[in-house]
Amino acid sequence: MVKKYRKLSKIVFFLFAICFVFSVGYNAELRANPFNVGKYEVGVDVRTSLMKIIPHAYIKCDLTWGGKIKVSASAPGYMGSEKEIKPQPGIEKYSVLLKLEDKKKLFEIRDFNHKPIMSAYIDLFQGGTPTNLYLVKVFVPKKTWPDPTPKNIKINQPGYGWPVEESCEISEFGEFYKAEMLINRGVLDDLNDELLIYVNTGQTLRHEITPWWLDALKEIEKSDPVRAGSFARVLGYILPDEIEVKDPPQSISQCLKLKKRFNSLHRVP
Repeated sequence: MVKKYRKLSKIVFFLFAICFVFSVGYNAELRANPFNVGKYEVGVDVRTSLMKIIPHAYIKCDLTWGGKIKVSASAPGYMGSEKEIKPQPGIEKYSVLLKLEDKKKLFEIRDFNHKPIMSAYIDLFQGGTPTNLYLVKVFVPKKTWPDPTPKNIKINQPGYGWPVEESCEISEFGEFYKAEMLINRGVLDDLNDELLIYVNTGQTLRHEITPWWLDALKEIEKSDPVRAGSFARVLGYILPDEIEVKDPPQSISQCLKLKKRFNSLHRVP
């Protein structure tokens, strides 16, 4: 029995040793990409501010006129970073750690009438988020949001296009609804400084605001007719009852016709 136990222990230890060797080798390769710069070899490790590896980072290594090794790294949605190494006599291998900070953006939460929702707030902690995506957590008071569904919250990046969220999950958080939305980090590279988050609070659109939304809907139709149709159904419920629109977006034209017909049938003589 003892011999069998010893034999089993040796087998387990042998398998563990093999896994450990492969794991160390894999992690070493993942952590530092080797680059040849003249006669030097530089291992470059690029990470987020939370020390998460950015595998898709663009890395550049050069020799400067002063004989130093210049290493730079960048990635969509991050601030670039660079370091210089002064080679030491007899040393030809070096390693560099570059940390890329998130691109800074201003955020504002509004209702569909462009009015800020002062009681809502945002959390931008990126822990656990894939490095090619950016997580936006929006907390909206329950009393402010009668229909907390993904179709009723949108992120707009002026100048980039919208809606820009790739996914949205909604849950309850005390007296708030929490919407966790993922966007592609490339959105953060747009020259505009802010991201606008619109929450459909169910209030009817003001007449002066309505043309703005219809123009935005036309822009969405150009790139994504399916998404435009989904968004049109949201706008349809909050459009003013009495509205006349010349050349409406195709995705909402049927809704406008039904509203017009409904109003004509229910008009008080």
